[in-house]
Amino acid sequence: MIADRLTGSNVGRVGSYRAYDVRDGKMEQGLDFIIEASRVVTLCQRSHMLRAGSVSFPGWFGRHSFLTLNEDVAFTNLAGRESPYLGAAKKRGAWDGTKRILALGPDKIIQEVKDSGLRGRGGAGFPTGMKWSFMPKTRPEGRPAYLVINADESEPGSCKDRDIIRYEPHKIIEGILIAGFSMGVTAAYIYIRGEFYQEYLVLSQALDEAYKHGLVGKNACSSGYDLDIFIHRGAGAYICGEESAQLESLEGRKGMPRLKPPFPAAVGLYGCPTTINNVETIAVVADIMRRGSKWFSSLGRRIILGQRFSVFLGM
Repeated sequence: MIADRLTGSNVGRVGSYRAYDVRDGKMEQGLDFIIEASRVVTLCQRSHMLRAGSVSFPGWFGRHSFLTLNEDVAFTNLAGRESPYLGAAKKRGAWDGTKRILALGPDKIIQEVKDSGLRGRGGAGFPTGMKWSFMPKTRPEGRPAYLVINADESEPGSCKDRDIIRYEPHKIIEGILIAGFSMGVTAAYIYIRGEFYQEYLVLSQALDEAYKHGLVGKNACSSGYDLDIFIHRGAGAYICGEESAQLESLEGRKGMPRLKPPFPAAVGLYGCPTTINNVETIAVVADIMRRGSKWFSSLGRRIILGQRFSVFLGM
C-alpha cells in the first residue's frame, strides 16, 4: 500500500491522503484518510480513529479494512486528550473488576490469554499465554520469580510504547498485576529507556497512585496477593532492548546478551525464573480479561490476532 498527499504538507504530517493498492500491476484506489497529528489518524469516509487496531493492509493480508471501531479500541487516550492518572484512567475502564479477574485463578487467566491469540508486540511475536505457562509452577521455598517489562524501545523510529507509557500508564500497571499473579512472581521490574524522562515521571506518579490506593503492593486489590513493582531507568544502550542484555543491565552489569540456553524462564534475573514482556503486550491484558478472548481474537487476521498499535512515519 502506498499513500499520496491530497492536501497539507509532506507525507506523514498534517494533511489529507489517499491510499492505493498495487494489484496485478494495476493501481487501485483505497481509502482516504487525514493525519490530524503525529499519532492520530481519522478516515475521511468513516470518521473513526485509527489509534490502535487490527492492521490488515490491502495486498498484505487480503482486502480488508484496517479500521478498528471506537468501541473496540483498547488504548483510548493515545492522543493525550485526557489525564493519564488514576481518576481519568478509571473512567476509561482501568482497574474495573480487577479483583474478580484475579479470583479466576492463575490457570484460567493464562488459558484466557492463550485463547485470545495475543502474541508478543516487541517483535518476536511469541504467543504470550504460552510464554507465561513456561514459568515453573513449583519452586524451592524462598526462591523468587520475576516479571520484567521491556520499555527500552530503542529501535529507530519506534514510538508506540512511549505513547502507551505517557498516556495509558495504568493499563501497564494493571496488566503487570494480572500477569504477575498468573505466574506467581515475587516482583516486577519495568526497564524504561533512560531518555524517556517525561514518560518515567508519568509512570512513577501512576505507580505511586496504585500503591496509595492498594492496587499493587501488599494484598493488591484485596486479593491476598503481594506484588511490588520497580521502575529501572536504562542508560541509553541500544543492546539493552535484547532481553538477556536487559537482565544483565538490571543486575548492574554491562548490557551484553547471554548465551542461550538456559532461557530466562529457567535462569533469568538474579538466576531465578523470569518472564520478559513488551509494554504493548502487557498493557492489553486487562482488556482481554474484561472483554473476553473471543472479542480480542475477532479483531485480528490469521495468526496476527487482536489489536495492533501501528506507527505511521514519513518525511
